[in-house]
Amino acid sequence: MARTYVITGSASGIGATTAQMLRDRGERVIGIDLNAQAVSEMLTTLGFGCEIIAGAAADGAIVRTTVPSARLDVSIPADLLEEVARMYGYDRLPTTLLASELPAQMVDPIQALEERVRDILVGCGLTETITYSTTSLESIAKLTPDRIKSEASDYLQLANPLSREHEFMRQTLMNTALETVASNLRFVERVAIYEVARVYLLAPDERLPRQPRRLVVALCGPREERSWLRPESGAQPDGALGFYDLKGVIEQLCASLGIDDTSYRPLQHATFGSGRTAGLFLAEQQIGVLGEVHPTVRANFDLPEQTVCLAEVDLDALLATAGGLAKFKAVSRMPALKEDLALVVDEAVPPDALQAAIRKAGGALLVDVLLFDVYRGQQIGVGKKSLAYSLTFQSPDKTLDSAYVAKQRERIVRQVAQEFGASVRS
Repeated sequence: MARTYVITGSASGIGATTAQMLRDRGERVIGIDLNAQAVSEMLTTLGFGCEIIAGAAADGAIVRTTVPSARLDVSIPADLLEEVARMYGYDRLPTTLLASELPAQMVDPIQALEERVRDILVGCGLTETITYSTTSLESIAKLTPDRIKSEASDYLQLANPLSREHEFMRQTLMNTALETVASNLRFVERVAIYEVARVYLLAPDERLPRQPRRLVVALCGPREERSWLRPESGAQPDGALGFYDLKGVIEQLCASLGIDDTSYRPLQHATFGSGRTAGLFLAEQQIGVLGEVHPTVRANFDLPEQTVCLAEVDLDALLATAGGLAKFKAVSRMPALKEDLALVVDEAVPPDALQAAIRKAGGALLVDVLLFDVYRGQQIGVGKKSLAYSLTFQSPDKTLDSAYVAKQRERIVRQVAQEFGASVRS
């Protein structure tokens, strides 16, 4: 069946077509100024039926156009303008600039922080990866040594998956990260990657799942890139990427984002080896986990027998507390005084908690506390450990003397003895 459209023309050029098109649609879209007679001739040449109705419109003539039944590609008035432009010649169309100003760009602060996270991690030497948001229950089960399979009802399942490997929306990024590590280790000896993506968590009494953003980091292989300065594979175990390299990446990320209220506490997790796992806490809320992958889990993903480190962090919770620009702090011109302090504590005492107590008791002029030695042996007894810290005191406007440092040292010793039962190692 033939379809009929109306083009309103004027002495100066093409106007609107039907109620859906503005009066100046033709000139605005294709940038040429043609009268109704020229439009009719071009469309008639292509087999369109055209009838010019003079004076029917307020601003000029009307071209009533009937589209041949064979031209199924012409379905809206804009298609007629395309035909006119084609007959006129694309090479003859004038080049014009936008007449209106672009609206002001609206900056999303959370998206800007997410891009900043990417910049920080790239600066740490990591490469970004992008993986599918879909996975399989078999892949998720590999994250546990016993391959415990989850219930399908706990996940959002696709009605028409591409394959069995992409049937469920993922709730963690760890399994896809380990699959990426395994794929890359077939060709390279060192993998340091990260991914920022959403997971899909079913929420009770809600139609749509929650979609929080997560960050996953995976490290494996030698610490240094291959070069003539690095020994061959015989020395790799001592120079392989490990837990503290991974922890350093997370610490650098938090420091660059202005987040200083984080802590690390030991915990148990099925994906990681016993005694090689830590939880990332923001105040008292756990927002992540990091550690060395359990040997059995490593074998589940066909990874080689070498250390593989993995971390997953709730990025939304991290960015919610991210600070703004770092404040400048003047460097003191006064000399610094250093003091070493070795404390004997129970094995269960966390070094971070002891270090926080030292900072608190040391006062404002204690500018740095560094743990440089951990000792266990018969000299200090079973179930005990010795933690040696280097303390740096410095004033912004005066020279400190040894009497001040001795007084602060005594204050620190009393505080840690009261909180942790610590004693000075003789």
